[in-house]
This record gives sequence, structure tokens and C-alpha cells, in this order.
Amino acid sequence: MPELPESLAALVADLEDMGFETEREEWHPWPGGGDMQLRRPRTRGVKRVRMMQDRGPWDLEVQIGRGWYEPYTALLALDERPHQQRALSHAERHAVTIKLVQRFTGSRTQRRAIKDRAKQLSLVYTRWAEGEVPPK
Repeated sequence: MPELPESLAALVADLEDMGFETEREEWHPWPGGGDMQLRRPRTRGVKRVRMMQDRGPWDLEVQIGRGWYEPYTALLALDERPHQQRALSHAERHAVTIKLVQRFTGSRTQRRAIKDRAKQLSLVYTRWAEGEVPPK
């Protein structure tokens, strides 16, 4: 089994301490391929966290309701702060994910804020891909 980066391995340990259990763990035979999903039963908050790698950097997502979201985007939505366009280190993503799991209660207001932010970012990225300059 390949090893998770140190900060993501620490995230798994912290999530297990918070009641998450490994639900799925798959490692592919080629270098840089894996998928790990943790689940926290009986919660209104963050239900699942998954980490995926396909020959590149690790992706990290949280399940809120039926949707999957990047933890940083979700936390910024809760704080009503603007999105920043820089990549986070694994250590920063660890910290953001833990903070989101601690703060997200599953309220309708929080779910709506996260869903709306994700839609807004999707629209911005679509326009950017079509050649429109994103707002500053």
C-alpha cells in the first residue's frame, strides 16, 4: 500500500479520533493512484471525507448532504469570506478540514451557503474557461 503524505495521514488519525471510520480504501497498481474514504455514522455534520490521487496531487473532499465539496471552499462559505485562488498545502488542507468538521452542524443555513458558493465558483470557472476574465 502506498503511503499518504504525512499531513494527510495525520488527518486520517485526527478524523478517527473524531469518530470517523475507514469506509473504503483502494490502491491502484500504478504509482500515484489511490482512494480512501472515511465515514462518520449518525451525524448531521460532515458525513464523509475522501482523499483521492490519480498520478498527481491528492484531492480532498467532504460530503455535506448529497454533495461533495472542497473543505476550503465550504469553510470560506461559512465565514462569508471571498475565495482565494491559491493551492493549499497538505498541512493547510488538514487544518481546514478539521476546522470544517468541528464547525459544520448540518443546519439548513450552512448547507445553503456552501451549495451557493460551489455554484458561484463553478460559474466563475466556466466563464474563465470560455475566455472571460474573472473578477478581482
